[in-house]
Amino acid sequence: MRRFLIWFPATVAALLLLALALPLGEVVTLYTVDSDGREHASALWVAEVEGVLHLRADDPKSSWFVRLGTHPLVELERDDPRRHYRATVATDPAVLDAVNDAMTTKYGVTDRLFRRVVDVNRSVPVRLDPIEGLDDSPGH
Repeated sequence: MRRFLIWFPATVAALLLLALALPLGEVVTLYTVDSDGREHASALWVAEVEGVLHLRADDPKSSWFVRLGTHPLVELERDDPRRHYRATVATDPAVLDAVNDAMTTKYGVTDRLFRRVVDVNRSVPVRLDPIEGLDDSPGH
């Protein structure tokens, strides 16, 4: 048991250090709004499933995810300018499986290492549907 108590934390620490040293791949910025109207930025991974962008909330208590409950209109910044989306929580387990597969395909070893620390089967997928017309306004 004593060996395990030494080995396990050392292994987790080594995996985390290795993950930090690896390239993360695409990281986007999600802009959400709180109940007071203040904007918040969160750096997240994004993956495409059947032509639709999805995020993965690995902790349903994450502040960005909680804010979606009261204000599902968000902005996402990738290589392009910010774009407006409606965020919808997906409840179908098949969608979670597809999002997890897409994340592993896109982020490779980094996602596999992440899965050793976080149970992504308890994650919540978030679908991002573009809102047409808002991104054509001046300033975008």
